[in-house]
Amino acid sequence: MGMFCPCILFGQNVETVKEDVMWNDACMCHAICVEGGMVVAGATMFFHGIVDLKTSFLICETLLFAWWLCGIYNGLFRQSLQKKYHLKVYIFIFL
Repeated sequence: MGMFCPCILFGQNVETVKEDVMWNDACMCHAICVEGGMVVAGATMFFHGIVDLKTSFLICETLLFAWWLCGIYNGLFRQSLQKKYHLKVYIFIFL
């Protein structure tokens, strides 16, 4: 499920950690930020000559910041799940 619907999996994980947050809310937040960002990035690349260079740079900078922020947000819930269920942390280094 994580490969095809990562937003649903994230929503279920958030609901497991925090019982007061519904999985639908976290799923929509993840879908808008991550998958919506991919759509904006693709549209920016598709309209490469039409969009001004400074505007393209601003869009790319905003997307990189938003994805970084989503990574931090997802990491907080991942750490909470690891602590709650005493899961081992595996670190993969790709060379």
